[in-house]
Amino acid sequence: MDIIKAVIIDDEPSVVELLSDLIKDHFDDVTIIGTSETIKKAAKIISDLRPDIVFLDINIPRGSGMELLDLFPTRNFDVVFITGYPGLEPLVQDYMPLGFICKPAGVDDLSSIFKKYRYLKTDNTANIIRKKTLF
Repeated sequence: MDIIKAVIIDDEPSVVELLSDLIKDHFDDVTIIGTSETIKKAAKIISDLRPDIVFLDINIPRGSGMELLDLFPTRNFDVVFITGYPGLEPLVQDYMPLGFICKPAGVDDLSSIFKKYRYLKTDNTANIIRKKTLF
């Protein structure tokens, strides 16, 4: 399978650093192609770099992760919500996330996300069902 291109959107530098380090140290087939701490910059990065997966904080200063996703009515990427508040998971289910990670993320969390991503990309039936639900 091709290299998975990922973007991390979070206003906490320590979270961006942790996720980046975990991915670099444990997942040879995943590369971080961009990071952002704001919605405006994130929208440009996503549009310009076309990631496969966006790790997205739910609460971002001057906006939210959901507001960022609303800027992309047709999504060509999967989203993984990251938050320090596990109770927020039900609020984001309408956005059909690939996953939901509570901070701090661990290797097992990321492994599950990448395994699910690869499965959906190789199993056409699962991917078709998911796309029909998403769009």
